[in-house]
Amino acid sequence: MSDFGVCESNDCELSYSREAVDRLFERVAVVEDRERRHADVGDMLPYLKHSEAFFQPSAFCSRCGSALYRVTQPTADLQYGSDEYNRRSRLNKLLETAYKLQAWGLLPVGKLGTDGEFTPF
Repeated sequence: MSDFGVCESNDCELSYSREAVDRLFERVAVVEDRERRHADVGDMLPYLKHSEAFFQPSAFCSRCGSALYRVTQPTADLQYGSDEYNRRSRLNKLLETAYKLQAWGLLPVGKLGTDGEFTPF
């Protein structure tokens, strides 16, 4: 389970379906490419910082109140390219991005307690 949840409500400005998430994926890809080439990524990290609002350390969205998705969802049983396959794949990709942002020091590392409170390590 991820330390963070993401909102799936299409009406929410923090939804995983927003265009800003596409830009986040593009920027993460650039940073990963630089890392593969052993180049400095320090100048790129500030461009990722603004995306932290998509990763919420609670059970419910801070903007719309919807329950957050915190666990990746299986896609193996779905038809490739179907709406449900695409929805789950995008959601999973965003949840996996949280771990990358943690590794780069852009999101805190911690855990969500049974009381719904996030405790940083």
